Amino acid sequence: MTLPIITADGHPGTHTFVTCAATADEAFNAAVRDAVTPKARRRRRDADIDTTVAFVVPRSE
Repeated sequence: MTLPIITADGHPGTHTFVTCAATADEAFNAAVRDAVTPKARRRRRDADIDTTVAFVVPRSE
C-alpha cells in the first residue's frame, strides 16, 4: 500500500507499507493504521499522509 505524503515545506513523496490483506479496503486500513504511529511519522519526518489519492498494488502471483 503506497500512501502519498506531503512534507511541511510542500514537497510530495510516498510512504509504502507492505500488508497482507484479503481486500483492498483491509490493506488500506492496515496501512493507515500503521502510518499514524509515532515510529512511522518519525520515519517520514512528520510529513502528512494524503489518503484521498492512496492506491493499492495487488500482489502478483
